[in-house]
Amino acid sequence: MPADIVYGSLDETPNESDDGNVETVRDRMIAVFEETRIALRKAAERNKRYYDIRVRPNEYKVGSWVYYYNPRKFKRRQDK
Repeated sequence: MPADIVYGSLDETPNESDDGNVETVRDRMIAVFEETRIALRKAAERNKRYYDIRVRPNEYKVGSWVYYYNPRKFKRRQDK
């Protein structure tokens, strides 16, 4: 417990199972990290599929009117 670390525990002998606990926690964290990566990859693929269903490419013909964004530039001023 954190209080044992700050104030010291009554049992001052080192515990051999501490190394085993550290390895167990490390292995669990690695496993959870891998599962999370798999879940995020699946979610990204699913979101891409739903986005691709809704999006339609624009087809422009020669001579058709389009909006063109041309921001005004000021000398010695930032674009913020």
